Amino acid sequence: MKAHLLVTYWLLWCMMLPVAVAAQDFITIQGRVIDAANHHPVPAASVQVKGSSVGIVTNSDGQFILKIPQALQNDSVRVSYIGFKTAVVSVEFMLEHSPKNVIRLEPAVYNLNDITVLSGNALSLVQDAFANTVKNYGKTPIGMTGFYREMIKKGNRYIAISEAVLNILKASYNNPFAVDQAAIYKGRGIVDHSQIDTLFMKFQGGITSALSLDIMKNPFIGGTPLDEIGADYQFTYGTPEMIDNRLNYVVDFDQRPETKGDILFRGKIYIDVKTLAVTRVDFNMNVENRPDASSLFILKKPAGVKVDVVSAHYEVNYKEQNHRWFYNYASMEVKFKCKWPKHLFSNVFTVKGELAVTNHTNDVSKIPSQDRVKWNDIVSDKVANFQNDDFWESYNVIEPEKPIDQVIQRIAKQLKRIEKKEQKEKNQDN
Repeated sequence: MKAHLLVTYWLLWCMMLPVAVAAQDFITIQGRVIDAANHHPVPAASVQVKGSSVGIVTNSDGQFILKIPQALQNDSVRVSYIGFKTAVVSVEFMLEHSPKNVIRLEPAVYNLNDITVLSGNALSLVQDAFANTVKNYGKTPIGMTGFYREMIKKGNRYIAISEAVLNILKASYNNPFAVDQAAIYKGRGIVDHSQIDTLFMKFQGGITSALSLDIMKNPFIGGTPLDEIGADYQFTYGTPEMIDNRLNYVVDFDQRPETKGDILFRGKIYIDVKTLAVTRVDFNMNVENRPDASSLFILKKPAGVKVDVVSAHYEVNYKEQNHRWFYNYASMEVKFKCKWPKHLFSNVFTVKGELAVTNHTNDVSKIPSQDRVKWNDIVSDKVANFQNDDFWESYNVIEPEKPIDQVIQRIAKQLKRIEKKEQKEKNQDN
């Protein structure tokens, strides 16, 4: 099956470097992004200081906290998301109203007369976009600071959370053999041991999987060579959309019926009208009702446990600055249904990872091989417990969701009780 290459790898089983941007004096603004039409939160909206690479994305409730170097306090913040007009708000105003800023994004309106109708079919447009990769994304490597989070849920209950600030060397786009490099600069994680029963789940290779979602460097996630995508996929034009006040063609794609022996993808590709740069790809792996799909994700499982993949969703976004497009955000979410022998009900596990680029720089240096994150690394095994409120200092992170905060507080108290008990037993032995 072609689709398994460089997608995500999961492990089920029983039971540092200076970052690219140095810490400095900063100011903090926070708020919430909502849809002006229905007042619903806008998740994964881009919040970025205008004219700079400093930014973050909103959480699932539309909330954000953005830490900005003091040198940028007289600038503005751009807030954007697909299908909405970009909002621009001064840092000064947001400082004055933090943390109660509510940014209302208005639905975007565009004139169809502004769209240049390309000759050829939708496949030709996608091929033209990939042909412009080096022009749009650059010939030189770039240094990045990123924030990575992965979460595991059992049903609706969070059982494991890991977070890390990353130092990333993003390889150039004109060298197909150049590989992205990443190292963990700061990290923390926690596991709810009370939820570990006959099966526990760990996420292997999450950071490298998030980087592999850069579809402009890894077309169709390594599954189909570019010159063969027309044989594996059918492409059709969708309704154009506005992203960051720029008009985008939308191309829908799905695997051809004759390729049903393979597990491939379906989704949407967003292509900037002016530059033909791919700005966003939102897609799913066609795992539904495929018993053989679990072999693409599961490396090890207890004997007798039946595992089905319910869904697998992926997203990658790019941002433009100074006429160059940059990998900006990626997320992946896979749901599994696990059934134990002699158990009446199944458990559903959800594993999600997301990586947001919070800054980038032209000052790049190789990451020593011994410090690089590897495809088989498990982030939760490499980071320590949640303890320090000031842990992240001036580094931008995705604002935690409220349920996660509750998990952190509850498990942190549990860990403290365990620590006190162990210390008391140690003192008694002495």
